[in-house]
Amino acid sequence: RTCCRELHEGAAFSSLALGEPGKVERYARTIIENVPFEDSLVAQALHVKSLLGAARYAETIATGLAVLRLLKFDVPSAPTPMAVYKTMIETGNVTSKYTSDQITNLKQTSINARKRNILKIVDGVVLACYRESSPYLPLVACAMVKYSLQNGVCEESATAFVVYGYFKIFVQENFEEGRRWGDIALKILDSNLAFTPMTLYGFLLFWFIPHQKVANVLIDTYEAGMSVGDVDGAMYALCVSMRFSFFGGVNLSLLSQSYVKALKQMVKFCKESAKFAIVDLLIIQGLTGVDYFAFSVFEGMIQDEDVLLANAKLKKHRQVLEIIYSRRFFSAFWFGEFAEANKWYDQSLTFPSMKMPKIQLIYHTFYRGIIAYQMYRDGEGEEWLDEGKKALDRMEVWSKKASKAIFENKLYLLEAEHYASNCNIVAAKESYELSAKSARDHGVVHEQGLAYELYGKFLSSVSELDASDWFERAHGCYIQWGAAAKAAQL
Repeated sequence: RTCCRELHEGAAFSSLALGEPGKVERYARTIIENVPFEDSLVAQALHVKSLLGAARYAETIATGLAVLRLLKFDVPSAPTPMAVYKTMIETGNVTSKYTSDQITNLKQTSINARKRNILKIVDGVVLACYRESSPYLPLVACAMVKYSLQNGVCEESATAFVVYGYFKIFVQENFEEGRRWGDIALKILDSNLAFTPMTLYGFLLFWFIPHQKVANVLIDTYEAGMSVGDVDGAMYALCVSMRFSFFGGVNLSLLSQSYVKALKQMVKFCKESAKFAIVDLLIIQGLTGVDYFAFSVFEGMIQDEDVLLANAKLKKHRQVLEIIYSRRFFSAFWFGEFAEANKWYDQSLTFPSMKMPKIQLIYHTFYRGIIAYQMYRDGEGEEWLDEGKKALDRMEVWSKKASKAIFENKLYLLEAEHYASNCNIVAAKESYELSAKSARDHGVVHEQGLAYELYGKFLSSVSELDASDWFERAHGCYIQWGAAAKAAQL
């Protein structure tokens, strides 16, 4: 029986490396159905991984939670807001007894196979919860933080620490504690794994590190994942890396080449990541004016974004729906189609995950604030001034608690829009120029162009003759960014 089980485990591992989740599930189920529960933990972890690879997120969560409860983990059956809040408080009471050094010193050089497999199951459940926007996510993370502190910390504990830090920021807006747990995870994680570093940098430490540095780390993560057969993790790391490069202002012509090359690999190994990447590429396509025929990689299965949207609605794939709505919001914003942008912004808000702290949240807030002030000055109603002020207030909090390189120019630009909306011409001029200077100093040429464009628009509205000079500067920045279609519109 042992030999048969190990052969099936080997076949499942091979199928996982080849990106064949259906075969992984079949081999794993055979083991689970024919051996005692304690002997099936490798197969249980593989089963969770197979469901995740097939984008069956609800099943992944249900299966993983069932296994964790059989292992006597205390995960509440009803993930109500009160249960989440109570669990976060209880976990905080436990973690407050440890310093960061004490936690990292709990790291074990080796752990038994049982614990490692349990933590692999948790990794799969965590990722599924994130993609499904499940309220179980903080509950699972808290359970695993306490488990690790009680049973010894290991490399696989890092994922739970990252998610716990993530919710310290999301639930309690405690950026200091969020970063502390990110730093702890950084000290204990295995650099050869892709999933945990991708989660750490892509969903937690990005608040504190400039976007392009995050993108570079995630490229290294992609390469490390591919070298050890963590194909799914590697593909998502690559996808998130390119997204950070886009928001970081990398030249769009060069970035589009990276997307086109990456899509061929993603379709082969992880079609779900390809769906995310192709939607991101559509933003670039609109800005550059170049048709990359991106959907051809699906060989007729998905012809365009509307088909992808219809499939996502049919399958209730929330993250694909969210990223499509976000893409349409971003594209409409950059071309000044504010009514259209607001439509897609409102659509995207129907998903709870939109309010969670991730890179898109920064730009939803930033762009929505600009749109709100513009709508107010266009006479669309007093409520838009209040909406703009909400975005400004949020940016002020972030700029104090997170990276100056990311938030300083955005704060100045929202301040400029606020002053402009309140007819404070002198203060508005100063803030527009400060925003452009900060963007230039931090290497975000597209946001430098945006500051120049909005400054020119403001000067034009108050009949100042040098408005065209600032439009010309904006045009130059957009050309440097590679956004030829945006530059042509301007």
